[in-house]
Amino acid sequence: MLKSIRWMAVSGVIWLLLALISTGQMLISQQRWISGPPVHVILSLNVPTYAFWWLVTPLLFHLSNRFRLESGVRATAVAVHVAAALALALIPSAASTGFMRLLEPGLMPGAGRNLLGLRYGFDVITYIAVIGVATGIRLWDSSRESELHAARLESALAVSRLEALSVQMQPHFLYNALNSVAMLIRAKAYPKALDAVVGYGTLMRAVLDADGAELPLHEEVAFIRGYLELELLRFPDSFTTSIELGPETADALVPRMLLLPLVENALHHGFTGAEASAHFGIEASARNGKLRVTVSDNGQGMPTGWSVSNTSGLGVVNTRRRLVACYGEDQALEFEGRVEGGTLVHVSLPWRVASVT
Repeated sequence: MLKSIRWMAVSGVIWLLLALISTGQMLISQQRWISGPPVHVILSLNVPTYAFWWLVTPLLFHLSNRFRLESGVRATAVAVHVAAALALALIPSAASTGFMRLLEPGLMPGAGRNLLGLRYGFDVITYIAVIGVATGIRLWDSSRESELHAARLESALAVSRLEALSVQMQPHFLYNALNSVAMLIRAKAYPKALDAVVGYGTLMRAVLDADGAELPLHEEVAFIRGYLELELLRFPDSFTTSIELGPETADALVPRMLLLPLVENALHHGFTGAEASAHFGIEASARNGKLRVTVSDNGQGMPTGWSVSNTSGLGVVNTRRRLVACYGEDQALEFEGRVEGGTLVHVSLPWRVASVT
């Protein structure tokens, strides 16, 4: 009901503006007539006409939607609109002429009939104009709705792909966790194995209870710190770590579990056969509207001919797919060999910060 009242108010303002413009034009042009009509005659021509078209505007929009000229059986729609235009135009034309002759009975002979013809033609054109406006608004709304529907489908598809990739990564993480515990048990390091089970259980709870596809960088880094502490249970004093986040980057949003596969690659592949001086690091900075995160190690580096586009490693492949699903072309995942040995992994993301509620 409120929507209908608002709609009628808006259309009423539009018709009122058109009536004022028409009245103003007639008042100005009457100065060129030999015997200009008085103001009340001009009002008798315009008030009934514009009041009528304002009242029937909802009907015209309904007819435009019911008998569409742009689709379906156009011949039927054209016939309906022609009949409606010819019939409806008689009402304001007759009303205007009747009011004029009532207010000005001494109008020169024949003027009423001539005026009736002019008003009738004007009102037929008015009907056509309103139908045209209604058709244009409907086509514009349809175009917007199609674009919104396509955007919703694309967004839903991206979310589905992202969720599927995340679900695929969780068993991979669980497998590595169980393998780590098994190694401690084989080494009869039972207290450490128990600590590892508890620690991995805490991490898995964080993964399974996660809400949302993104989280602030400082939360992702806290997860990685817990993971690295568990890895040190397996390989005590085998590597050192450093994590440096720019003060402005802590609240920047990143995909959940973004860093885990990159860290796993460094630990389980890059440091294979490495000495006790192995070092692993994470750095984050903001540059030109982008968040740049670098994961580094001083391990054995990338194999000859290896590239991110031809690898079959699950962690790297899924990370790349997730970045594309989240950000399209506005992201980058680059691997760089270090001269002194090891690998640099650069992740570039659009700069976005979690909203404060």
